[in-house]
Amino acid sequence: MLQYFLKRIFFLFIPTILLVSVLIFLLSYSQADPTHSICAKEFGSLCNEVHKKRIRKELRMDWPVFYFSINSQVYPDTFHRIVEETEQEPLDRLLNQYGNWDEISAYHAALKSYQVILDRPKQDTSNHYVISNLGSKVRRLTLQTKDSEILHTLKYSKLLCKDSSQQFLLAGLNNITRLYENIKTTQTPHKNYIPAFHWHGSKNQYHRWLVNFIHLDFGKSYLSRLPVKTEIREHTYWTIILSAISIILAYLIALPLGVIAAIKKGSRTDKLINIILFALFSLPNFWLATMLIIFGLAPAGGLPPFSSELTGFWEKFFSQLQHLLLPIFCWTYPALAFLSRQMRGSMLQVLQQDFVKTARAKGLSNNVIIRKHVFRNALIPIITMFGGVLPRLFAGSIILEIIFGIPGMGKYLFEAVNSHDFPVLFAIVMLLSILTVVGYLISDILYAISDPRIKFKK
Repeated sequence: MLQYFLKRIFFLFIPTILLVSVLIFLLSYSQADPTHSICAKEFGSLCNEVHKKRIRKELRMDWPVFYFSINSQVYPDTFHRIVEETEQEPLDRLLNQYGNWDEISAYHAALKSYQVILDRPKQDTSNHYVISNLGSKVRRLTLQTKDSEILHTLKYSKLLCKDSSQQFLLAGLNNITRLYENIKTTQTPHKNYIPAFHWHGSKNQYHRWLVNFIHLDFGKSYLSRLPVKTEIREHTYWTIILSAISIILAYLIALPLGVIAAIKKGSRTDKLINIILFALFSLPNFWLATMLIIFGLAPAGGLPPFSSELTGFWEKFFSQLQHLLLPIFCWTYPALAFLSRQMRGSMLQVLQQDFVKTARAKGLSNNVIIRKHVFRNALIPIITMFGGVLPRLFAGSIILEIIFGIPGMGKYLFEAVNSHDFPVLFAIVMLLSILTVVGYLISDILYAISDPRIKFKK
């Protein structure tokens, strides 16, 4: 069995997690540029392009996305260093249109240099109007890709520089015009149809993200600018407590109820259990939680703060117990109803098996048959569902935590979705994926414990 589990880890667990990590990273990469929100959070109204460039460098947005890239031959292997979306998109269109990167990059560099000259503070204010208008025209040129629009903007810009004092500005525009005409005369659009493979090695965004995740470095929250690891640790406290208690209670109550209902099939006890379970199953827990708060049976406004005198875990827990009873009930009863029905159905199916009839023919008592033969076989479907317990233990319940004001992972995840806090979202999704795979590995172990007849192929 050890070889089987090692194979499951190396050939299923690790490849699955790596595949999930790639998908999650690609989702995070496809999000909008986060530098604007981060810059506004850190610097407020003082945020400028210098700050944004520093943030992009910190986020390694000038690194390639993956270990390799496959593009057409017109794309250079350094195209990823242009991290500004407003610059990348027009350059991408020009590449598709003309296919000559050297000339396009020279034209783009001339535009940027000319923009720096225009933005430079001048002592002479006589050319202020011309320079201001030229600045807007040049910024427009960096975004334009249609030939007619570019030529029209260049022509209008030159008309602004008609005085002799503005000849240095006209010289720059003439140089830009020459470089643009060079793009059209040396175009090679056929290169768009020739693929090119670029290997970037380990110095890429995905590798850095994965290594950081393995070291439990999930980055910083866009909203609070605090480490995501710290915030997750703070919010998992109440989620794990509530989820663990509800899961344990659900199994301890549901399994005996399912066994009793199956043994006494068709009796009043079975009918009573079914009525209660169906009634619970039909009540949405978020509706019941809302009703409990509306009628004053459950405290609204969340959990009160801990007293400074309380230091131990159990002291803190029992101080909040009166506020946790009804949330635990709302967490527990949907799983209780579902598990009981599943256990009852599984027990009834096993009771019809031939080995049960053989055991009765041998004279074994009903209690022995149920305890030693039927119960362990009936646990197989329940164990299968147990694979999803670990993710639930970590993620909690979004709706119930919001309704009861519990500062757990569910509420934290909801706030991250609303604020587009992607480092938090993708860290939680990745952790849930890992816990899901671990949960099913634990289920495999429990299969062998509950039924020794189950053999795992090597």
